[in-house]
Amino acid sequence: MSSFESSKFNACCRLIAEMEKMLPDDVKVNKTMGDHGAQHILNFYKDKPVKVLTHCNAGALATAGYGTALGRLCKSWINIMLHVV
Repeated sequence: MSSFESSKFNACCRLIAEMEKMLPDDVKVNKTMGDHGAQHILNFYKDKPVKVLTHCNAGALATAGYGTALGRLCKSWINIMLHVV
């Protein structure tokens, strides 16, 4: 392995290590955002059935898997507030 290849490999290893350190915080932050968003939906619609139209579900790809926008919907669904997505 050349010095350049070794340098690239080491940089990749450091990057992966940093991402792995960020993972728990990312999940926690996204779930917290989902909790707040679900509570907002509940407060706004009270006991009325809620229907949501969404056109993007890439949040789970850009985050640690829980997502941001869909996290609110997932939490709302879990709380039996969301009837149709």
